[in-house]
Amino acid sequence: MVGKLVDRWYASDPMKLSEWVSKTKGKTALAAITQMSENLSAQHPDEAIEWAVTLPMDHFKRRAIIQNASSSLAATDKAALVRIAGSSRLSVAERRYIDSLLK
Repeated sequence: MVGKLVDRWYASDPMKLSEWVSKTKGKTALAAITQMSENLSAQHPDEAIEWAVTLPMDHFKRRAIIQNASSSLAATDKAALVRIAGSSRLSVAERRYIDSLLK
């Protein structure tokens, strides 16, 4: 149920969806973040990473979003991945993961 709603909302106003997700807690938030990150990672992996690094370091989906989107970028746009690897907002582990994709 939440997944379909997120898909529609993502298609019409992803910024408002992102704002809502950042304020929502519990199972609804988990379902919404999961669906939103899958949509964003598939369609715009560089933007997915840029969004994920705005999440707190201990956010339950941050690492998965960064890894999934980075893997996608490694196959399609290494230049974007190189640019993202230089971000000061990545954790050491996130940077190591991206660096491993660039080798």
